[in-house]
Amino acid sequence: MPALHDSPALSSIIKLAYRYRLNRLHQHLCHHYWQFQEFDKASFCIISAEVDRIMFNEKFPFSVVGSDAVVGVGRGGWDSMVEKFEGKRIFRSIRQRFCEGAEWEDTVQFKRSIRDIERGRRTWNGCQAVSDLHQHCQSIDALYQSMQQSGYQIDLKPSPRRKIQNTCFPDLISVAADRNGNFIRCEGGRHRLAIAKILGIQKIPAVLQIKHKLCNDNFDTIHTV
Repeated sequence: MPALHDSPALSSIIKLAYRYRLNRLHQHLCHHYWQFQEFDKASFCIISAEVDRIMFNEKFPFSVVGSDAVVGVGRGGWDSMVEKFEGKRIFRSIRQRFCEGAEWEDTVQFKRSIRDIERGRRTWNGCQAVSDLHQHCQSIDALYQSMQQSGYQIDLKPSPRRKIQNTCFPDLISVAADRNGNFIRCEGGRHRLAIAKILGIQKIPAVLQIKHKLCNDNFDTIHTV
């Protein structure tokens, strides 16, 4: 039987508290049972992450962006609250485009985005019109060609668009390390990650935002934030 802090029942309660904005209860449960401890400055860093180990997308019952983002080391079952990255529509669509030679219009993400636009909704990367959608697809084509020719380009300049708590970070993917040392994508870089997987790029830079207390892996540090 798992310890209470690691139990599926507790994870479900925290998820419900987050969903229904029961903020005091949510904060109490996360603090008391999952016990996140913020990184010290020496540990808050950009690492070289193995692409094959970035296996999941987060479905955490807490924020990973903005002023209330969770940062640091925590125990508990949060690292099981994920979905497979390669099952996401965006990854499947990029694979259709560049591995199977499909037109963008025939990909699952494009078709879904068209339905969203017809219903008056913002869609893929904030697109509001079909022309926006075509322009976005052209930018992904250009990104693929750039990464195919030059690899994954690293820019360590902080971006005001990428804030975790009150700190600006480079425009990179941010990840959490689960108890097994595999990575969970938190925010950013989904198109670049998908293309990196397709091209067989072995490592990419990533902001290590969260780490499970049971993770014993030491990751290669590129830059300390």
